[in-house]
Amino acid sequence: MALVTAYSFGEIIKELDNIISSIEPKKFKETRWFRKKADDLIGVELVDYGVLEYKPDERLVIPAVVSFHMQDRVNNTGYEELYYLPLVINKNYDEKCLLLLEIENTSYTAYVYEGIYSLEYNRVLDEFVKREGSLEMEKGGYLQAELLNYYNNVTRSYSLTEVSSNSLALIERSSIIKTYRKMVPGVNPDLEIGLSLIRETGFRNFPEIKGYVSYQKNNINYDICLIEQYVNNEGDVWAYTQRFLSRYLHYVSDNPGKDSLFTYLDPFIEEMEYLGEVIGELHLSLSGIEQDNFKPRKPTLAEIEAWHEEVQQNTELLFKLLKKNKNNINNDYNYYRVLNMVLDKEKTIFGAVKRIFGLKDSLGKYMRVHGDLHLEQILKTEDDFMVLDFEGEPLKSIQHRRMKYSPLKDIAGMMRSFNYAGYAGYFDFVKKNQGINDRGRFIKAISLWEEEARTSFLTGYQNKIRENNGDFLPPEDKFDQVLALFKIEKALYEGIYEINNRPDWLHIPLQGILDCVEEIAD
Repeated sequence: MALVTAYSFGEIIKELDNIISSIEPKKFKETRWFRKKADDLIGVELVDYGVLEYKPDERLVIPAVVSFHMQDRVNNTGYEELYYLPLVINKNYDEKCLLLLEIENTSYTAYVYEGIYSLEYNRVLDEFVKREGSLEMEKGGYLQAELLNYYNNVTRSYSLTEVSSNSLALIERSSIIKTYRKMVPGVNPDLEIGLSLIRETGFRNFPEIKGYVSYQKNNINYDICLIEQYVNNEGDVWAYTQRFLSRYLHYVSDNPGKDSLFTYLDPFIEEMEYLGEVIGELHLSLSGIEQDNFKPRKPTLAEIEAWHEEVQQNTELLFKLLKKNKNNINNDYNYYRVLNMVLDKEKTIFGAVKRIFGLKDSLGKYMRVHGDLHLEQILKTEDDFMVLDFEGEPLKSIQHRRMKYSPLKDIAGMMRSFNYAGYAGYFDFVKKNQGINDRGRFIKAISLWEEEARTSFLTGYQNKIRENNGDFLPPEDKFDQVLALFKIEKALYEGIYEINNRPDWLHIPLQGILDCVEEIAD
């Protein structure tokens, strides 16, 4: 689809409102960063824009704010969401970028494409940050850049990943521009926690923040992007673990004796103990930040009640979905065994959730935490680990993500991630080796790996906290029970996700729920 315009290239900015409204909505819905894919995108409207660069008769680089007009398919109600949309209008199309629209004129053809991975946009943004620029936008807002640490000039730009709901562009091999596409008012916790760790602690197991850009309008702040250090790495710990599990299961195939498995596991297990120490150091550092919204404190009764209500609602929703879809999910015997055990223990599971109140005086302290910690949020470097993305659960509000929680929320996320990693490694091995016999032996080997990995991680974590006199954890005699509460919260959420999106994996969180019930009862 092409937009025909009478404007010369030098005046094409006058057509920008029409350009934005002419872009097909499906162009945005197909992107990774667009959040509400289940609802209908009715139209797109330009809210504000500026010009970062104009090269006569060649290109425009435009930071734009757009409003997506949405329709809720369930309630049939309309709503709007703000997104940051960096644009390049160029007579030459950059094929690594998302083409949004073509513009036709009798004397030229121009291409409108998303600028997030383009050299032009990232080079201009880089210069804007380095001079700590301020750009007055055309409809009342302005962009403001802050520089923390100088870095090299940009000469190349790449897309780094399609996994994140943010947009990550690697510039050279020294820095990453992380762009927060959905605009949410307030301070992004990713930036807030990162800056606080740099300024007030010695914790450095995360990419160094070099600068950032915010958008302000009507005295409301929106963090747009940050520039952070690129860390040479071997991939995230999830991918690192999957590679190890592949080698491990092949070793199991060739070495049936259990005793030798411990020897094979030892190097990986030692790394997981060290990883636990790193996360312990992170929590100690966060607890020591001298700001009111960071300082550890006892949870209030209102916070405990709100937590219970949220977990209770997820429990009710999961059982509703299980009963509705019981006969439409999977006909595997072991799968149905776990499913029926969960259904049979409905009252017990609700009772376990209610133990939140029984343990309310043993929850430890609430403080700022990572908020969405799992194996994919940690990079494995040659000899260390780096923690990524402090912004919390991206689907929740900024206000929710900036709240204080128990540090065991992070630890529960790691425990559940180890559980999923084991299953994923086993599934991949079976898929690639369909002729194997005695699958039970491989399942036992994975269970051994998971138990050793989880135990060593917790050992490293708890030892680090004890050695530094951290006082925010639950009492030792209640630690496992409280951790199980946070794990069951996570497993319930996973169950809802799996039944709606990946039912063949549903038994993983269901078994996790059953395990947590036993731990809570101990």
